[in-house]
Amino acid sequence: MLLILSVTMLSVVPFALGADLGADPVVSQHLVVFTVLFSVLGGIEIWLLAHARSQPGVVTAAWLRRGWWPDTR
Repeated sequence: MLLILSVTMLSVVPFALGADLGADPVVSQHLVVFTVLFSVLGGIEIWLLAHARSQPGVVTAAWLRRGWWPDTR
């Protein structure tokens, strides 16, 4: 979900540039910071997803909360 949020936030930048908001130096600086921040966050999220996928584990019954799953009540 965080990766989707980062990609969605990055999709704002082309719209801001298309609306010529990059011509304002203050807004342009904020767009650069915004782009760098969400690019770094997206990279971290991709790394976390790849790392978690490479280490599959067995989910034990003790880990599952019984009230959350209809077939374990």
